[in-house]
Amino acid sequence: MERLPINVKKYGFNHTQIWRNNFAAIYEKWDKSKTHGYEVFEIKKKPQHKIFDKAYPPKEIYPSSENFGTFAWFVPTIERANDYVIEITKRVNERKEKAKPIPEKTEPIKRVPKRRAKRRRGWIG
Repeated sequence: MERLPINVKKYGFNHTQIWRNNFAAIYEKWDKSKTHGYEVFEIKKKPQHKIFDKAYPPKEIYPSSENFGTFAWFVPTIERANDYVIEITKRVNERKEKAKPIPEKTEPIKRVPKRRAKRRRGWIG
């Protein structure tokens, strides 16, 4: 799988990867030696796919502008970026726990009989 690049140039800014694990990455956003802040995001993976009969290998993708606020955040300090990394890691681990298969039950499921409402006769007014 192709990993995220160390240096990325987007929208006139340079982004340099300063930290990553399997779930999240932190990029420093800067231009002309001035740091503007940090972009922290959950690493998304794009599976192998074909476009016009050309095969593209699986790869990690940098977040788009639409992902900010959902999977990616811009923060002014590295401390705040570290807080987001902790949250991202917890969220990914929770998703993995939910995705584990449910063990099969040995007992059949018992149906609960439905209660029928009593019919009233006549006009209630």
